[in-house]
Amino acid sequence: MVFILLVFFMLASRFADWRPVTISAGQAGGGGTGVEGALLLEIRADGLRLSGAPVTAEALAARLGARLAARPDQLVLVQPGPGVALQPTLDALDLLAEAGVRRTRLIEGAAR
Repeated sequence: MVFILLVFFMLASRFADWRPVTISAGQAGGGGTGVEGALLLEIRADGLRLSGAPVTAEALAARLGARLAARPDQLVLVQPGPGVALQPTLDALDLLAEAGVRRTRLIEGAAR
């Protein structure tokens, strides 16, 4: 009986797709680098917002693709909202990488 339960739980468990997330530290003395012209991607419990406007994952890729065509070095600031788990933030970073964004910065949300 124990063996059958063991086999059941082994087959029923979800095997996650483990992959590394590369995060690089900021450069020393980088306080002078501006964020002028940067896009803000907010990750909230109710969904994503790009520069204040609600956006779906598909629309995000399309809007970023158009923006990157005009400006390949576009900086995107990623701001997780209060109470947002880590996984939605990682999913958003994956979306940005798939869209071709090379410059991202994770920023802290405003205290509420």
